[in-house]
Amino acid sequence: MASLLEATPHPAWCHGRLEVHARRTQAGLLRGPGVADMGVRVPETLQATVQVRLSALAGREERPIFEGTGHSAGLQVAGDIARLFS
Repeated sequence: MASLLEATPHPAWCHGRLEVHARRTQAGLLRGPGVADMGVRVPETLQATVQVRLSALAGREERPIFEGTGHSAGLQVAGDIARLFS
């Protein structure tokens, strides 16, 4: 983490960092909204694992405020996934 903080300067207005890591498991295809109707199939699961970490930032110092892992979380991944993760 220290190297990431050194390489990524934070804007002056930014006083915290929220990290979210989600892991999707087997998903089912549910109907989702399209342009005209509910014809789009969207993968969704209720068995995802989500890890979150909220940290306070002061310059290059980072102080964890909350860290936790949620199990059996709902997760839906839709849209231009390649663009979201680029």
